[in-house]
Amino acid sequence: LEAMQRELSMIPDSQKDAYNRAWQLNRQYVEDPKFRLMFLRADRFNPKKAVNRLLLFMEKKRQFFGEDSMVRGLTLNDMTPD
Repeated sequence: LEAMQRELSMIPDSQKDAYNRAWQLNRQYVEDPKFRLMFLRADRFNPKKAVNRLLLFMEKKRQFFGEDSMVRGLTLNDMTPD
């Protein structure tokens, strides 16, 4: 988790706009160790890959479901026919 935080801090703000917005909306959600561990596990504990996955996740979540969804889990109510 510490290595992941270091990787995040090395990325320029211009490349993590969605992440920064989510952090502003709900810092506790974005910094929750359980949340971050999902990305580390998915990338076999490679912090650089996990950070890239987290940033892409935030971008796509904002794109498809809006800013409010970035700081909470998705539900079926978030889904649309599109």
